[in-house]
Amino acid sequence: MSKFGMRSFVATMVAAAGVGGTVLCSAPAHAAELSQNGFPLISQDQTVEWSVNGVTFWTAPGAPTEKLQAFVTWFDAAIEPVSLGNGDDWSWAEPALVPPSNVSYSNHGSGTAIDLNLERHAGQGASGTFTPEQASAIAAKAAELGLVWGGSWTDIPDEPHIELAHL
Repeated sequence: MSKFGMRSFVATMVAAAGVGGTVLCSAPAHAAELSQNGFPLISQDQTVEWSVNGVTFWTAPGAPTEKLQAFVTWFDAAIEPVSLGNGDDWSWAEPALVPPSNVSYSNHGSGTAIDLNLERHAGQGASGTFTPEQASAIAAKAAELGLVWGGSWTDIPDEPHIELAHL
């Protein structure tokens, strides 16, 4: 299995673990399908590869890469190193429907979302994993860059998650 194939498999399994073990529905990516924030789904070979502090990310070209790379660079310097976990920083992933409704695609499939230090910050449903000062700084920086921080969601917080705002 290629490193991208293995990464997609692991990403799907990690995502499934976060939703009660339900394996996400996978679908082929093509421009006719959009992720939750309105960006077209893309394949791995359409992403831009970049690194911060030795951690590699894959994101959509143009503004998504510029904004997400700026955020990750800032986060790594101002909040905590992104290299704290063991492969727990996520970016592009094979397009998958988002449970429980399975009617929209994850923003990871369009290369417009990332998760940082997932092991440390527990993922969906957990809150309070950052200090109040860190949370305030993350929310402010995300807003400044036109991003949305999952830690600000009231229904199901997702503190490691950052994504581009809806088109």
